[in-house]
Amino acid sequence: MLSKLIIYVTISIGFDLSLAEVIFLTLLLTIIQLIVSLGLIAAVLMQSSTSAGLSGSIAGASETFFGKKKGMDALFSKLATVCAVLFLAITLIIAII
Repeated sequence: MLSKLIIYVTISIGFDLSLAEVIFLTLLLTIIQLIVSLGLIAAVLMQSSTSAGLSGSIAGASETFFGKKKGMDALFSKLATVCAVLFLAITLIIAII
């Protein structure tokens, strides 16, 4: 079992890692993923809403949806995008390991 895991890790990422190193790397990446996911949740929740729901879209409030983002909304939007990309990348790396 251990030899199959070492061979799999060697083939999948190109490095010869021991079982302890694989466990440590997985744990480290999982902790980083947890921090990034909390940052993503915070960035999404801190953004202001763009519409008043269904009634706002019917009443014509959709004009503000296509407007430019200003101030903190732009910052939180960029932060959410960066956190989402990092979350996806870390998830793929953990799946490969």
